[in-house]
Amino acid sequence: MKTYIKTVMLAVMAGAALTSCEKELEEYSHPDCYLNFYYWSQTQNEALTSDEVTEEMTVATYSFATKPVELKRDTVWLDAIVAGTISDEPRKFMLEQVTVEGADNAKPGVHYVDFKDAQDIYVVDGGKNMVKVGVVLLRDGSLKNETVTLKFRFKDNGVFKPGYSNMTERTIVYTDRLSKPANWDDYYMDYTVGVYGQVKHQLMIEWTGKAWDEDYLVEFNVDQAYTAYMATWFQKKLAEENAARIAAGQDVYREADGAEVSFVPKSWW
Repeated sequence: MKTYIKTVMLAVMAGAALTSCEKELEEYSHPDCYLNFYYWSQTQNEALTSDEVTEEMTVATYSFATKPVELKRDTVWLDAIVAGTISDEPRKFMLEQVTVEGADNAKPGVHYVDFKDAQDIYVVDGGKNMVKVGVVLLRDGSLKNETVTLKFRFKDNGVFKPGYSNMTERTIVYTDRLSKPANWDDYYMDYTVGVYGQVKHQLMIEWTGKAWDEDYLVEFNVDQAYTAYMATWFQKKLAEENAARIAAGQDVYREADGAEVSFVPKSWW
């Protein structure tokens, strides 16, 4: 009986295949196109799926404090990818701000260039399925005393629709003060140069000429031998600087809460 059923099924499938050969195959013509922010895993060396993207990954930090004083605006570029058909013609997309309860939400025209005023840069080029999404941050004086949150998402403009719920929104938290990079914990920096502190961060910038922001931490952690070398170098440099300060009648370097700055790595146990 099993053999008979299998034979019948094969015959049906073969007949269906012959019938389909008589018809022209229809081209993919689904009208909807979606935009998702694109996430790449350095460790896996591959793009992440929606199931792998966590809320923490959607948040980026930025500080004007690591930039030249004359810089009054800067653009944060984020990667996005099209799901759907590829067009030969350029297509515009839109962003919209999302209010975050309990946060100091960035104000358009004050803390960032209003998305409505930046439409010329929100274009997916013809023949492309990837796009750089630029968010222009403004160095308003209020950022010297506060940290603002800019959460935004893709907006349905009749050409593109928002994609996966956890891949269509991004958040930038920024200030003009030093702040802990969002990926500091991802790279276990507490176990390399000790617990984060703003004074420590400032010293790291002054002593090396590097920003020690999110982008630089990615670069820094590529070479593990260099990472280990710098961990020791910071401890020696701090000891030398503190000795010079004490000799000059000054106190050792301390954080705002009075805790002594230390580059001793946090213990794993």
